[in-house]
Amino acid sequence: MKSFNFISTSVSRCFIFILVILLFSGCKKSSLKEETPIAKQTKSSASDSSDMIVYKQNGITIEYCMLNEKGLPATIFREGENFKFHLGIVNNIEPDSVMWVVSNFLRNPKLFMVYDNVNDSIGAPIKLFFIYKRGDPLNMLELGGKWSFDVFWEEKRGTEIPSLSVDNMIIAFQHRFIGLNQKPLPKGKYYSEFRQNFCLGRFGTDNPFNLICTDTLKLHIDFEIQ
Repeated sequence: MKSFNFISTSVSRCFIFILVILLFSGCKKSSLKEETPIAKQTKSSASDSSDMIVYKQNGITIEYCMLNEKGLPATIFREGENFKFHLGIVNNIEPDSVMWVVSNFLRNPKLFMVYDNVNDSIGAPIKLFFIYKRGDPLNMLELGGKWSFDVFWEEKRGTEIPSLSVDNMIIAFQHRFIGLNQKPLPKGKYYSEFRQNFCLGRFGTDNPFNLICTDTLKLHIDFEIQ
């Protein structure tokens, strides 16, 4: 009888152990579904042959692409062509008529970062130089309004004589950038990638800084120099 009780107890313990493993595995699998969402490259209405990332969530639209010398979204460029990076934020949050842009994404060190086909970092076109100490609520964006930030790969602003003059710098809200005057990329395949969530804020009676945000996005664009 004792032997039977021992076996029964052992079986019960094994069953509980297996059940715990299954539950843990289930939790692990469900967490995989919460990975950083990827904003896919989609065809741009501006050109049948050009690619643009367009991501819409919670009334916020994010655009990310590269522009050719004609100002059109593109992923293939001629060798020596000074292409641009384009980042756009559109306010479609209703019923608010005006929101303010939370500008922390401008402090992302990976913003507009370029990598080669073996994942080595080549660099970014600009560098954050300083930030004015004033509040983000001054960064107003009306309903349906769009804010854009366009930067050349071979960006020279901020390097002109007199160098480091505030008047020469790249202005984005209270942020001041200088161009790094990158060299033209040789022929080959590259990509640009950074991860970021984007937020707009509204003024409320209970919470003066009520934010509406997207998920953290991985913004990735493959491009080629021919």
